[in-house]
Amino acid sequence: MKISRRCIRFWSATPALWALASGSAFGQKPVVKPTTPAPSTKTVPEKTTTAALPAESSDPAVLKVGDDQITKGDFEFMLSTLDQNGQQQLAAQGRKPFGEQYVMIILLYKQALSDHLDATPEVRRELAMGRLRTIAQAEYQHLAEQTTVTPEEEDAFYKAHMQDLEERDIREVAVIRKTQGAATNAQGLDDDAARQRAETIRKALVSGADPAKLIQDYAVANTVLIDAKPNRIRRGQLIATLDKPAFELKDGEVSDVIETPQAFVFVQIVGRRVPDLKEGVLEIENAIRQQKVNAEIQQLRQATKVWMDDQYFAPPKAVTPPTPAAAPATPKKP
Repeated sequence: MKISRRCIRFWSATPALWALASGSAFGQKPVVKPTTPAPSTKTVPEKTTTAALPAESSDPAVLKVGDDQITKGDFEFMLSTLDQNGQQQLAAQGRKPFGEQYVMIILLYKQALSDHLDATPEVRRELAMGRLRTIAQAEYQHLAEQTTVTPEEEDAFYKAHMQDLEERDIREVAVIRKTQGAATNAQGLDDDAARQRAETIRKALVSGADPAKLIQDYAVANTVLIDAKPNRIRRGQLIATLDKPAFELKDGEVSDVIETPQAFVFVQIVGRRVPDLKEGVLEIENAIRQQKVNAEIQQLRQATKVWMDDQYFAPPKAVTPPTPAAAPATPKKP
């Protein structure tokens, strides 16, 4: 349990296949997607093959849709671009579901060409934007691959950011608030009861009560949630009002009860640790590499004339809450 910071389109049905990599090379290598074809300017499409690479005898076809074929190399390349969730799905379900999704995409693609949708301004603009993102992503990855990180830089970064690597083992408790106007049997407790239940559990933890006993006495599915085992967190993983005390309190101490729109919550500090350099070397290396790539991108920007319309890109104006109407004056008694 984590009290964390938390135009449906066709592609949402196949997020693992077509989600664009965000460009974060650090912790996860940027993914380069196949280059999107340039927008068509023809009103009647030519015969189009959907294979990304020419078929070769050493690269047999593994999927055919009408006259089009997808080779093993093409399909394996697509699988290599899956994000972490996609890779987990692939390991659990195998290739068949992704093959079926690919077939669906090709069928709709071919039908769209027949309907001349590739010639519409909206699709042409989206194709151009997809090509722009793909090639930019390829350059980002190229910069990351060309960047080196020395052991001396890793050691210096570790010493400078040791506090950021610090971890806490915490036990979280949440008492869900019943939505205003919800039915009597809806999950959650009324605000007064929810706050009182949270304070009762907090006092018990402060006095040294056994968490297993508290779970037995107070936990209610989907209403009163008490961690049986602590969770390990880093700074910034909790909402701000819990994150600060989580890294300020001592082991065994308990935060105040915090009110959120969904629940009354608090945390108990169970333990703390700081990973050594060897444990965090990959994360540190990636962070340094990202800093260097960002610096290179900044140099590119400084070497190129960039103009932005300040009026168009102005920050949003602060919304002033309406002033409550003044209460009518109470008439004086005659």
